[in-house]
Amino acid sequence: MSLHLLHLCATMAYMETVTNSTKKSVLSPLTAKIPNKETVDFAVGLLRHFGDLVLVDTKKNEVASTKHQPEIFALFKQVVSSLASGKAISIVPYDALLTTHQSAHILNVSRPYLISLLEKGEIPFHMVGSHRRIRFDDVIAHKEKQRNITNESLKKLTQLSEDYGLYK
Repeated sequence: MSLHLLHLCATMAYMETVTNSTKKSVLSPLTAKIPNKETVDFAVGLLRHFGDLVLVDTKKNEVASTKHQPEIFALFKQVVSSLASGKAISIVPYDALLTTHQSAHILNVSRPYLISLLEKGEIPFHMVGSHRRIRFDDVIAHKEKQRNITNESLKKLTQLSEDYGLYK
């Protein structure tokens, strides 16, 4: 199991499987579903005894291969820590197909603006009938690209402010 296939997205809303007209599953962000008290208490208990946890292959009734356990436990601990803090989390396969509404929600932009980005070719998409579908990893890649552009612009602005003595 590769961590590259999963993306923890605590800022995204709870994901629910829905079925589109072609009977393929797509994911839909909904209003964040905050864990209830029982879930939080359970997660806190797991964290207290985290060193005692092992992965078990239930088919063979033995401890699972340790090859990927550190990666899996790191991911699992991050999930449990978020739940213990009362945060909603999502685990989404990178190749999940999203609607324009879902993609706009993740990018925190309007749907019409997202469509303009798609039409300009800034984010790859494909058509399913008359509907646009965008891969989750393409949405995340665009979000990271925009974050990098913003960070570079802020660095340049800070440097200019320092050069003119406006920033100390």
